Amino acid sequence: MAGYFVRRTCVGTTLVPSPSQRRLQSECLFDAQKSRKPCSPHSSRNRFMSTLSKRTGSEKGRYKVTTKRDHDFTLVLRGIKKLTQEVQDAFFEAGCDDATLSMRCGRPFLTFTRTAPSLKDAILSAIRDVKKANIGAEVLRIDVCNLVTQSEIAHKIGRTRQLVHQYIAGERGPGGFPPPACHVSDDHDAPLWYWCEVAQWLYQNNMITEDTLKDARALSLINDVLELNYQKKNEPKLTKEVLDFIGSHCDS
Repeated sequence: MAGYFVRRTCVGTTLVPSPSQRRLQSECLFDAQKSRKPCSPHSSRNRFMSTLSKRTGSEKGRYKVTTKRDHDFTLVLRGIKKLTQEVQDAFFEAGCDDATLSMRCGRPFLTFTRTAPSLKDAILSAIRDVKKANIGAEVLRIDVCNLVTQSEIAHKIGRTRQLVHQYIAGERGPGGFPPPACHVSDDHDAPLWYWCEVAQWLYQNNMITEDTLKDARALSLINDVLELNYQKKNEPKLTKEVLDFIGSHCDS
């Protein structure tokens, strides 16, 4: 399998050619360059789909913040049953030229490397571009979970699991670690924490950067809104009933 490497995502594993080949060859991946007319030269960064110069050239004045960097994320989709050439072309023309389109167990997803001032800006613009493709595709969620285990917290901050356990127990650090948000009533399940709450504690104690905290908050909120939109379409009457009840009884 010379010349290929395996790219692993939270949704699945895709076989991708080495950057030197600059093409996609898989039954679930299509090379947009083979299905459209020649376009402007590719970026020298060798992304999986060509990144046109418009993202850092003609759109230069699009954002108030001029500093941009690459952000990697995956959008889980609904509304697509097959990865056809037409689907590939539609995403490319809509602006998803910086993403790899894949499918696992019937679930399509787009893995992006997008240049933007922040992760929030990158994700929101990608959601807009998916909608702009006008092929019935919708973003179900960002492929990341706000609920994390003790081990996942350790991995995110580059600390040992034992040290994180000591933070939680108050044996190390300033104390006041946030309590778990899920699996709190069953001793057989490991408790889960809201990453955005943990990130707030870490930031307050100078263990992560402000950008990391902002990313955690943005990911959580965007997924919550996407989930709400999904429920509104899937169960409109029930969603309205629950929202009306909570709005009238739980608002402060």
